[in-house]
Amino acid sequence: MIVPMKKAHLVVLKEDQERLLQSLQKHSVLMLIKTGDNEDHQAIDGQVLNRIEKSIANLEKYREEKNNEIIVNYEEFIQEDPRRQKYLEETERINDTILRLQNNNQSIQEELDALAPWKGLDIKLSDLSSPRYAKLHIGFIEARKLSEVEKAIESQNGDMTVVGQKDYSLAILYAVYYQDDETLLNELKNLGFEEYQLPTVDAYAKDLIFEKETLLQNNKQEIERLEENLKELASNIEELLVLNDQLNSQLELVEAKVSNITTYATCYIEGWVRSDEVDQLNEAIKEATDVYDLAITDPSPEEIPPTVTKNNDFTASFEVITDMFSKPNPNEVDPNPIMSIWYWILFGIMMGDSGYGLLMMIASHLFIKYKKPKGGTLRIIKIFYYSGITTIIWGILFGSFFGYDPVNLIGRLFGKNNWGFALIAPMDDPLSMLILSLAIGVLHIISGLIMKAARNFVDKEYFAIFADQVSWILILAGICLFVLPPTKSIGMIMVIVGAVTVVLTAGRHKKNLFGKITGGILGLYDIANYMSDILSYSRILALALSTAVIGMVMNMLAGMVAGSVIGFILAAVIFVVGHVFNIAMGLLSAYVHDSRLQYVEFFGKFYDGGGYEFKPLSLKLKYIDEVKTSSLTQTN
Repeated sequence: MIVPMKKAHLVVLKEDQERLLQSLQKHSVLMLIKTGDNEDHQAIDGQVLNRIEKSIANLEKYREEKNNEIIVNYEEFIQEDPRRQKYLEETERINDTILRLQNNNQSIQEELDALAPWKGLDIKLSDLSSPRYAKLHIGFIEARKLSEVEKAIESQNGDMTVVGQKDYSLAILYAVYYQDDETLLNELKNLGFEEYQLPTVDAYAKDLIFEKETLLQNNKQEIERLEENLKELASNIEELLVLNDQLNSQLELVEAKVSNITTYATCYIEGWVRSDEVDQLNEAIKEATDVYDLAITDPSPEEIPPTVTKNNDFTASFEVITDMFSKPNPNEVDPNPIMSIWYWILFGIMMGDSGYGLLMMIASHLFIKYKKPKGGTLRIIKIFYYSGITTIIWGILFGSFFGYDPVNLIGRLFGKNNWGFALIAPMDDPLSMLILSLAIGVLHIISGLIMKAARNFVDKEYFAIFADQVSWILILAGICLFVLPPTKSIGMIMVIVGAVTVVLTAGRHKKNLFGKITGGILGLYDIANYMSDILSYSRILALALSTAVIGMVMNMLAGMVAGSVIGFILAAVIFVVGHVFNIAMGLLSAYVHDSRLQYVEFFGKFYDGGGYEFKPLSLKLKYIDEVKTSSLTQTN
């Protein structure tokens, strides 16, 4: 149900403003009507928050215990503990040091890669640039051209040695007299010789390599030591998590403060409060001050209050589907109680396999238990969990358990091939499945018309109920009864009564008689739209068939390769991978097409939407699961 909203008008002394806002945030009962901006504070706090987020991300790599619930007391949460700031700075210092060492190691490794081919060089690197009688060159040649290079060097009375290798190239050192240097160098370049330059240092290449390898190893050991320190810090990561949520909550207070109208002595606050939480609002105010004036009023006709719904856990889980379309308008009937049941039923039909439903429930339960999702993710996982129930039920009715009919399999053990429990087998009797799909579509659309009738009843538009909803319910229900021989006459009467009602009332909003007559006649053309909507439910048949066919194909493939030990192993792999793929695709398809039927065919009959979320001033909890006080608990 949609909870009615009230508008709160509150005046307090200016000196009590900050204490009042803290109490309102603590109790999370009032959504402030904001009139200000606070970009400067956001920029300052945003820099600190970015630092904290970065440190948290780095510490998460070393955190051993994850997904544990974090529960703190309110007094501990709001306390500004200087140790948290020191913890942040220490984490940043270590992370910066590790990053610097890693960058240094990358540079050292690049230098080692460059020196590696020259490890066998038996002269100091400084001697390469200052020989007395001959010119020395080092560089790379292709291994396949070694003989050509040797001949070229010998032809100029030079000498050459191979000192190493890099991929498919050879690292060589050659010496030649100065007068022959330019000629030989040009000839070698034509053969693909690439001259190379090494740093001019008074050391052998192998000694330089040893020195850099030692430095690299020392840096790695230092990184390991620092990572051990990070592991110790990660065991207390809650300090940073609390600090992050604390600063976000403080930022929320800063933004809330500029939403108020203040004079030299007083502060005026406006906001929305749930009608069932007015008493809690009074308690929150009294906790901060005894000097105040509070007026609670109904929203004015031109005001649109936020929307908040109050439903049981089952219905609340499906609210995410409605919210993705549009939040309910606070003046309309909450669609979630009815929509959730239809979504639940249709999802099960589209999946249609009891084995898949069982896996959906088990996997969803384990995911919720160990991953502890929050917000919209938790609600979607719960949708899969609840829909697992209807998937099991429809799977039994369709006689499908991982693509097999379990009753038929048992019958085969006793030589009975005709055993089976399926009331409707989508693959064997697609026509009956299509009829079922369309019949469900008619009921779904009629329920949408009933929801519109309920909205008109609340708005006291009683004639519209008879003219716009009852008339079409009679037509749709009458058509269904007309195709059944025992109820053919009853169905015809219902269709005629409904059609006459449409003709007489559809043009009632026109000003002249001609417009009323033509409007009434043209109103009957809406039957084409209704038929189009009903045909959309044939997608239920399509999805049920696709799930069944893919499951059957995977079972056939597994059966074809089974026989030997390796065959049974391969069959098991095909069975598991194939059905996991089928479940994944089935979940995606059912989620999308079920939502589409709700949005277009169901909501199109009555739902306006256009509401916005009720967001009271509250603690901004991203990492903390619960903040407890003596009287209440705020959860993430």
